[in-house]
Amino acid sequence: MQREDFEARDGGVFLQGDSRKQLIAAYQRRLEDRVIYPVSAVRVEGTIYRRCLEYQVRRLARVILGEEGHYRTFLVR
Repeated sequence: MQREDFEARDGGVFLQGDSRKQLIAAYQRRLEDRVIYPVSAVRVEGTIYRRCLEYQVRRLARVILGEEGHYRTFLVR
């Protein structure tokens, strides 16, 4: 991304046309990268980032519903 890819207007900063498409495409590709995810305290699983987001949402829901005592975060290095 270059400075010219952004436009300041309406009180915000916006990414322009093709640059916005490139960023979204790069984000979608990143979500398909494989990673090791700690499914539980004793089990890990190879999966993609997209699935990690799903696991994190489910974990958060279980904490909110009182089914789990604490929320374990997934850290990306």
